[in-house]
Amino acid sequence: MRGIITDEMTAAVLAFIETVGPCPKQAVARAFRMSESDLDKHYSRLRAGGFLRCVKLGGVTFFIPADYGRFDPAEAETRGWVMARLKEAGCVILGPDRVRFPSMDEARVRVFPDRREAEIMIAGQRYFISQKDAKSEKSLTQITRKG
Repeated sequence: MRGIITDEMTAAVLAFIETVGPCPKQAVARAFRMSESDLDKHYSRLRAGGFLRCVKLGGVTFFIPADYGRFDPAEAETRGWVMARLKEAGCVILGPDRVRFPSMDEARVRVFPDRREAEIMIAGQRYFISQKDAKSEKSLTQITRKG
């Protein structure tokens, strides 16, 4: 039996991870513009309630929905960082491969784990974001290149 979530931010963190899938801890902190220590408080509540679990693979700490099965760490890391940056920029995350920009345009996100980058298709245009750039402090417009 799962617990009850009473905190709005804790519920938002859970919704993000359940929508995106396994996600690096640092990326979740970035998406919500909070410190990792603040995020740890939300994670503790979610873990105690049976909603999330945590695993460290290849030096990366992932937050994972409690009922999530096996996953590809390279794909999850790239997807997590790109979706975190899109959320940080004001996008609404509609699914693990769909976002809605503040302009109300919807886009498809496709991850290439072998290249560690993602392709964003919006209004017939292709844009690319590398995982390395998504981790940087640059703005989303600075890290996105047209394809």
